[in-house]
Amino acid sequence: MRYILLKTEFYSPYTSVQFFAEHGSGSIVPPPSTLIGALAAVYYYPVEREIEDEFVSKVKYVTFHVPPYTVVENISRHFTLFSQRKERLKALRAAIDVVAGARELDAAVLKIFTNYGGLRLKKNESVEEALQRMRSSGMTDIDIALTAVQVLLAPATRTETYFWDPAYILYVVDDDLKIEPTGIMRIGPKESIVSVTELKIKNLQRINERIRTRFYVPVRALEGMCGTCNVIYMAQRPGGDPDKAGVEPYYVPRSAPDMSIEGSPAHGWAAVEIEAEDVTLRAIVPEYVAP
Repeated sequence: MRYILLKTEFYSPYTSVQFFAEHGSGSIVPPPSTLIGALAAVYYYPVEREIEDEFVSKVKYVTFHVPPYTVVENISRHFTLFSQRKERLKALRAAIDVVAGARELDAAVLKIFTNYGGLRLKKNESVEEALQRMRSSGMTDIDIALTAVQVLLAPATRTETYFWDPAYILYVVDDDLKIEPTGIMRIGPKESIVSVTELKIKNLQRINERIRTRFYVPVRALEGMCGTCNVIYMAQRPGGDPDKAGVEPYYVPRSAPDMSIEGSPAHGWAAVEIEAEDVTLRAIVPEYVAP
């Protein structure tokens, strides 16, 4: 396995929304799912595509070293015509056509809304069943399409995190994953622009003592409790399926520089010290990736 340590400069705030939603307060730091997505964007470049399980399986662990930060919630325009995925433009076009009477709303059109139009299917529900459910609730086809237009065009609230200093991302990947991580240009939405520098790791060792760290960790990875930490539920795997995302609680350091995560790793986890160019950091990692 290979350790990759990236020094990360944010040129704009990190923005996020709630799990599986288009608006609302999201995580104050990039979750593991987002960090894997950032690496996958480099791997698949220049094509934007669904992240395959084979790629995810090659990322054995990922965590984020949280610098001091300020969190705000701002109103931002959720949709712009300057930088958007083709699928989102397709959803907007279909919704406007239904509202204008240029096409009928059927299962094929409704399916376009499932990712970007605010439509969420219930577990094991087909698109046809979802359409029948919404119509039986009293919604007209224009009501359904208007909901998609509003989701895509209306101003919306988003969490914005401003990091005071550079962050660090630690990836542990399979040796056969051929990738140039310095190609990462954004973390999360296209508005969250970053530049990354890969730091040469001079020494990596396991340490058998309590540690202080600003790398976030799953709650289950720490013996006892972290009384000075935020507890934030974050997804481990990218994708829109909540049943496969692996959502679990993480300890995330508070903003103050002296309020780090402190403790000993729980059974199945190990503390490591990473000596790299100009910085030495400590982290808690799964036993199976520890040196």
